[in-house]
Amino acid sequence: MNARISLALLAALTFTVHQSAAQSTAFTYQGRLNDGANPANGRYDLQFILFDVNQFGFPIGPILTNANVPVSNGLFTVTLDFGANFPGANRWLEIGVRTNGNGIFTTLVPRQLLTPAPYAITAANVTPGSGLAGTYGGAVTLSNGNNAFTGTFNGNGANVSNVNAVTLGGLSAANFWKTGGNAGTSAGANFVGTTDDQPLELRVNGQRGLRLEPGGSNSVNVIGGSAANGVAAGVAGATVSGGGAGNFNGLSFTNRADAHFATVAGGSGNSIQGNATASTVSGGERNIIQSNATDSAIGGGADNLIGLFAHQSTIGGGYANLALALQSTIGGGYGNMASGTNIPDYDPGFNFGQLQTIGGGGANYIAPGNLAATVAGGLNNLISGSGSLQATIGGGKKNVATNASWASIGGGLQNVARDDYATIPGGVQNAAGRYSFAAGQRAKATNSGAFVWADSQAADFGSTSNNQFLVRAAGGVGINTNRPGATLDVNGSLRVGSGTTIFSNLQAGLAQMATDSTTAKTNFTFSFPKAFSSVPNVLVSARSAADVDDTFAVTVRRVTTTTCTVNVVRTDVAAGWGQHVQVTWMAWE
Repeated sequence: MNARISLALLAALTFTVHQSAAQSTAFTYQGRLNDGANPANGRYDLQFILFDVNQFGFPIGPILTNANVPVSNGLFTVTLDFGANFPGANRWLEIGVRTNGNGIFTTLVPRQLLTPAPYAITAANVTPGSGLAGTYGGAVTLSNGNNAFTGTFNGNGANVSNVNAVTLGGLSAANFWKTGGNAGTSAGANFVGTTDDQPLELRVNGQRGLRLEPGGSNSVNVIGGSAANGVAAGVAGATVSGGGAGNFNGLSFTNRADAHFATVAGGSGNSIQGNATASTVSGGERNIIQSNATDSAIGGGADNLIGLFAHQSTIGGGYANLALALQSTIGGGYGNMASGTNIPDYDPGFNFGQLQTIGGGGANYIAPGNLAATVAGGLNNLISGSGSLQATIGGGKKNVATNASWASIGGGLQNVARDDYATIPGGVQNAAGRYSFAAGQRAKATNSGAFVWADSQAADFGSTSNNQFLVRAAGGVGINTNRPGATLDVNGSLRVGSGTTIFSNLQAGLAQMATDSTTAKTNFTFSFPKAFSSVPNVLVSARSAADVDDTFAVTVRRVTTTTCTVNVVRTDVAAGWGQHVQVTWMAWE
């Protein structure tokens, strides 16, 4: 053990005097014990020997051993009784120490000169007007106003009772703060605090719970919660409201606000780095706002980061989100990244990757240089390149807008907007070029100005030139009808090319005839899917359903608003036909 002791003898202030009773020779001794450079704590055995010289010499009186003495924060108190060995000459106290019941005593040097208090045990009486010094076994009453006491009382206050101070520190009882509450005090004249540049602290269980410390520019920094929390020197107006822990499951968690007017409301392991002025972390854990990201905010969550110079950026919460762009926003989710190109002295009118927004979802990414681009949510969506200005992906998964300014992907899976103004509302594996629209499944509107709709067939259906309107619809295409045939069914008017003929209420279809043994089939009637309002015009033709090399002639015989009757004649041979024949027709008003 490496121990040293700092000794200050404190006389026992019992303030009792018995006029006729003999006084005890015991006195109270208090000292401070250090273990190395730190105050000792625990239980120790202490040995005390009285000498009349400060070195060598012979012991006076008994050798006293106090076992199992509690030592708290270096302080201990013992009662010693060397008998009547204080005639007036100097006395020195030698002290030995060892851990409780373990080994030999280590002698502490130097010996301690005892103050005069123990000599007062020889005083049997106290008379009015005499000096008051020493330890008294009887009651001491100072009730005579004519007996002015001008000396001082020294000691630890043990056994002192029924004391009512008229003034304390020069203040009357009405003007100092009391634990029972105060009445009639003025906040301007009376306060709890400091008048110098030292911090003010409130402690709980011996640990700091609230610290008010002077900041820069005549400000006060507020640091609550764990004593591990802090504010950098010279910072003005910063606040750490609480949170943090000195030892939580063996680990220390510190909240720090190292920028002017920065606020960490709580949580653990959160930090705002230097020059991130007026930024805020509301809570959560391990969230960081890096240097120079002024006026930025993280609402909560864990492991979120706002990067260098990402001024006025926001992360609402979630996990492991990165906001690296100026004025970028990530609402939440996980692993999302708005990665603008930031420069220290940025010009708000000349932005690189500014105003990027990711609403949520997971692992969504906006590459640098894409001004005001947005990913609303979804998973693994990407706005790439550096020329996707104000591009938008609404959601879905693995959708990509690359160098496609003002392009939009509503959602879906693995859709790609490849150029400016492209639009993909959703679907699967669709691709759109400049001014193009693609929807459905595997629609490829890769030419400029193309519109491509592809049905659910698992095959590519793409444009071949600019400005096409293409539809793949195996179930038919209907206009103003929800029951189209296998081909185009237009319930309305149709103009073909640049001609002048308008086909009103156009209908078309196939009618199939059975095999026949003659060369002519008369009175073959088929019905229109929908009745016409007047007798329509009809065009008909016929061919073999088996695609054999036969020829037929078809004549319209009779037409009503609901049916058409035709004659069909085989023209390439005199015999009949031995296969089904399809009559293709188109009718309009």
